[in-house]
Formats: sequence, C-alpha cells, structure tokens
Amino acid sequence: MFFSSLAADAQNMESMMVQIAPPNAVIGTVMLTVDDLRKLKEMVSSKVNDSAFRCSNIVATYAYAWVSLVKARGHNEDTTAHMAFPGNCREWIQPPLPAEYFSNCIGGNFVHAKAVDLAGEDGVVAAARLIGEAIEQFKEDPLKDAAKWPERYQAIALQRPLSVAGSTGFKVYDVDFG
Repeated sequence: MFFSSLAADAQNMESMMVQIAPPNAVIGTVMLTVDDLRKLKEMVSSKVNDSAFRCSNIVATYAYAWVSLVKARGHNEDTTAHMAFPGNCREWIQPPLPAEYFSNCIGGNFVHAKAVDLAGEDGVVAAARLIGEAIEQFKEDPLKDAAKWPERYQAIALQRPLSVAGSTGFKVYDVDFG
C-alpha cells in the first residue's frame, strides 16, 4: 500500500532532507559482536520476569540502539522517545499470501517511552520489553490500523524518532536472475 498523501506533504519530506551535523556532534559506528549480543540478551532476560518474553537478537539490538540514541540526545522529564521499525507481515497475514508472492510485505511497529525511563539504569530492559511486546502484538494482526500508519508516523516525525528501515525477509541479495 502506498500513501500518496505522504509524498505530497512537504513537512513529511523535511525529515528526509540531508541535514548538517552540529559542529560539536560526534559520529561513530557501534559494532555488537555475537558475544556482546549474547550478554545483552542474557542481561535483559534475567531482569524480565516473564517466561513468555523472548529477547531475540533484533529485540536486543533495537533496544540498545534506541537507548543509546536517547542518552546521546539528552532528555528532560517531559520528553517522550519514539521508535518506528518494520515488521514482516508475510508469515502472519491472514489469509496467507501465496508461496509465489514475489515482493515485500512489510508493516509498521511503533513504540513510545519516557526518555528518562530509557536513560535509566534498566533502560535497555525497558526498551526491549516494549519492543518485544510490539512484535507480539504485530504478529497477532500485522495489518491492524494500517490505514493509520501514516498519521501515526506524522505525529512523531518532528520529534526525531529512531526509525529503522530495511527489508525484512525479502533477501534481495540472494536473488539469482539467471
């Protein structure tokens, strides 16, 4: 589904513009090793007292990135931090897509938290919990409120959410066109 209203709205396009980094900005690359992820997942799982909660690699990575961004930006008591990330609808959509379907089938997930909670001692745990819950809800009905995704993103776009982009499950680099 394509939302042409987003393409026509200049305010939405503002977040897509190349922006100049402030002179005091620090740019870095963070690499999580397999061991880093294992430790992060173990730490989160040990602090979440819910046997149904699964701290996957993606949950741990998203939580770590979200908390790191919140801490780097700073915050005040009233700030709400937002995150938007894609979810693969392909295996959860009803009725199921035919096996021959050749394209992506991606939906949107949105999570929100008080920035002070994410910047706190157990911020990664809080973030992982919210992200994990959003994924579980998404799996129940991936297209729930799909018509509202554009307005939900518009509502948070100017608040600088962490927005994850990518293709989930469509292995474009594995395609052999002959």
